[in-house]
Amino acid sequence: MNKVKRIVPYFIGALLVMMIFLVTLKVNSLYPFGNYDLAKHDAIRQYKPFLYSFIIGLKNGTIESFSFSNALGNPTIFNYLYYLSSPINFVCLLFNNPDQMYFMVILIKIIIASVTMHFYSYKKTDNHFIAIICSLCYVFSSWFLANYFHIMWLDAFMMFPLLQYGLEELIHKNKVKVYIISLVYIMISNFYMAFIICLYVFIYY
Repeated sequence: MNKVKRIVPYFIGALLVMMIFLVTLKVNSLYPFGNYDLAKHDAIRQYKPFLYSFIIGLKNGTIESFSFSNALGNPTIFNYLYYLSSPINFVCLLFNNPDQMYFMVILIKIIIASVTMHFYSYKKTDNHFIAIICSLCYVFSSWFLANYFHIMWLDAFMMFPLLQYGLEELIHKNKVKVYIISLVYIMISNFYMAFIICLYVFIYY
């Protein structure tokens, strides 16, 4: 029973994030509630098509190691490593539509971001109400609003609060488990954001 009580505030925070996100999409006539594409800029021509072709390739067993889609062609492994190395992308195996895949990846990642920020904030304040407010502010921060369509960057966004907690545990208590797990995940999911975060870790330390 106590475990259930501990989970409830996290569930409430995640539900609020999901509701606000969906209402915002509805108000702005964005997919799946309108005709406007949730993808923007490079996401329209790169992220979403890459994600779709990767998932369909997995389903059909037709993943290619080389593509002639631009210029004289290039190895697709570099596209996979930069755009598609997030484990969460495998959720898209449940869908057959590129818009559904793209939408679900964003939704799942912001929900996880709300939970990790709630966890970190609660550890700092010992107050679930404040933690929920902090998670809402974090998820709907200006960084997210400007970069939500960069799906390959959202893994670092959702894991950063956990990394910060692990970093503080390492410095103050010499505990390394949370820090190593969160940093390894970030490094696997996107090397570009991992490089920036490693610089932050060095400066913070």
